Amino acid sequence: MTAIPTTFGSGGANLAPGGAAGTPTLADTLREIADDVANQLAASSGALNVALSGRVYHGGLVTDPSTPSAQLTGASGNTTWSVNVSAAEALVNSVDGVIAASADEAIHASSNLLDAVGKSCYAAVVLAESGGTIAIDSVKAAAAVTASAVAPTVAQITAGVGHANWIYLAMCLITRSADTAVVQVQTNVGYGKPALPTAALTTKA
Repeated sequence: MTAIPTTFGSGGANLAPGGAAGTPTLADTLREIADDVANQLAASSGALNVALSGRVYHGGLVTDPSTPSAQLTGASGNTTWSVNVSAAEALVNSVDGVIAASADEAIHASSNLLDAVGKSCYAAVVLAESGGTIAIDSVKAAAAVTASAVAPTVAQITAGVGHANWIYLAMCLITRSADTAVVQVQTNVGYGKPALPTAALTTKA
């Protein structure tokens, strides 16, 4: 990087070819300025492309399910965890699409997820694009005692979806509050990395 002195150009300084009037020369300075501008444009273009490659235009709200999530009794009782997702229009991996509303979209079913009272699990609900089609998907983190439960990472979501062409809709949390009761909450984000849900939980018996 060329340091440009405050006296650059004064009285003809630095303007003569070959460094006869001092360095940096005008030619060197212009080349470096051009390189700097090109680098900044490339960086800005990259950030813009990321932003434009995926976004929710409207809709895609994740809410409590029509049929309440549920927990069967005991350490091996089945956990049923689902959400409602409103219709959406979105851009994912530079593909535009309209996504139909989904009632009782399953995050987990047909097996035990929370084997004891006080266990919790986070899941990301996302829109994923494959072959030009956008669909709702979800990826869970490992269940753990509530204080130790963590959200799925970007790498885990990518592995769960099977590719990196996805964007967030919501981060969801379910907790076993009693032997046969769970509570759940959803934090809608649309696009970008979500915060963990902190809203008041609603009991689902």
